[in-house]
Amino acid sequence: MPKDICVGLDIGGTNIKVGLVALDAQAGAAAPAAQIVARRRLSVAAFSSPVELVEGCCTTVDGLLGEAVREGGHRRRLGGIGVSICGYVMPDGLPELTNVPYLDGFPLVTRLRERYGVPVTMDNDANAAALAEHAFGAGRGARRLVLVAVGTGIGLGVIIDGQLVRFCGGTTGNIGHAVVDPASPERCGLGCRGCLETKSTAPALEREANRVARENPGTVLGRVLAGSAAERVSVSDVKAAADVGDDTARGLLAEAGRWLGTGLATFAATFSPDVIVLGGGMAEMGPALVGAAIEAFEDTGMPYVKRGLRIVPAALGNDAAMIGAVRGLPR
Repeated sequence: MPKDICVGLDIGGTNIKVGLVALDAQAGAAAPAAQIVARRRLSVAAFSSPVELVEGCCTTVDGLLGEAVREGGHRRRLGGIGVSICGYVMPDGLPELTNVPYLDGFPLVTRLRERYGVPVTMDNDANAAALAEHAFGAGRGARRLVLVAVGTGIGLGVIIDGQLVRFCGGTTGNIGHAVVDPASPERCGLGCRGCLETKSTAPALEREANRVARENPGTVLGRVLAGSAAERVSVSDVKAAADVGDDTARGLLAEAGRWLGTGLATFAATFSPDVIVLGGGMAEMGPALVGAAIEAFEDTGMPYVKRGLRIVPAALGNDAAMIGAVRGLPR
């Protein structure tokens, strides 16, 4: 273990993941690695303001540092803090259009830097995950990498010749809002009608699952809905039903996967990657979704860009954004 450790903060719309990260990525190393030394998870709902959120994160960081202050007889030193967030990071370092609206325009980096006196950087969560998968995970060694994170929304991180692609708010833009079905009546959380996020994300899957459950009370999902205290079918309910062989649940996952595959074909035509890394909670829904996505990609994608292109699952799971945020710190 190195003597220095860094803090990774991954701020999502529901949870905040806090980790102490040790990186072994020395120049010329044959197999650089990253290790989460300690971790905690906080609920965003526990905080009602940016000041409360920062204080909650700092209290958690202080506790983790206290537990890991010594390792192998050496005192551990905090080397820096990397923050990942779903949203834009503007040239002035302030977040915008985030999934925690009260953080928009809040000087989070400055507050953390003042508190700890170490380098602090912030990046979009898909960018951070792409950095981590490129350095330590499923995209290691790729010259042109596209990471697609599919969860509550769809994020894209693109690395070409070792450099992140940034042209809108420090990101590749909101490409998850590419319109794929203009005839659709459904709108996403940002107001787009018929975009990919209305088809392949967790909210889209839940919407369709609840519609099917209401219309078909005798199905597995219909019975789940009838017995739900929340009066809702969740994404985890759909996965559980698919895992035991329910055709309706598998059909819903396959439909989301087919739309995702058309999106992947568009991303491939745009960036001509060597590898597409699929991450996020929806990419963990299993073969019904992922298999359908790959089949749709193969059916609709441009043959020229498909040659030699690999579609692979993310290797670092929910740790990717934390690790990538730390990877982006100056060394």
